[in-house]
Amino acid sequence: MKPEGMKKPPSLFHGSSSHDIETLEPRNKTHRSPEEGPVIFATPNIGLASIFMMETDDSWTSIGTIDGTPHVVINMDQAEFATKDKGGTIYELPNHTFTTDPERGMGTKEWTSQEPVKPIRSIHYESCLDAMKQNGVQVFFVTSDIFKRLKEAPNGDEKVKIIKTLTPEK
Repeated sequence: MKPEGMKKPPSLFHGSSSHDIETLEPRNKTHRSPEEGPVIFATPNIGLASIFMMETDDSWTSIGTIDGTPHVVINMDQAEFATKDKGGTIYELPNHTFTTDPERGMGTKEWTSQEPVKPIRSIHYESCLDAMKQNGVQVFFVTSDIFKRLKEAPNGDEKVKIIKTLTPEK
């Protein structure tokens, strides 16, 4: 599904901790809803894809965009993160099997394919943090108290207010 009148991006990006993928296969590891089945996630925004080079989950990260700029809030300090940062790869993918549903997940920033996809090219990074910063992601390292406030915020506007008080890494 694609919103009427919306152009499909010429290519999409997928971030992975794996450096040697020849064909991306649909997986059920993460999904937005069980009825969706195995999919490959991709995005037209290389910065957003760079966030997903980390093996992450909602227990220690909060991911999104504000005014079109991707951001990640990380519930640890930079030194601790550095011990976990093993780098990764951003894969550029052809768009032909991907669709988007503006009512699911991150809307038109998130595309899925239920078919295997061979990357057009890959970009390897030694550090996820460097990749995110190079690709325009605002990265915030926060304390557990701030992270808890963010997770417990009642709506998106309240989350944005909290994030706008933070200072991104340079």
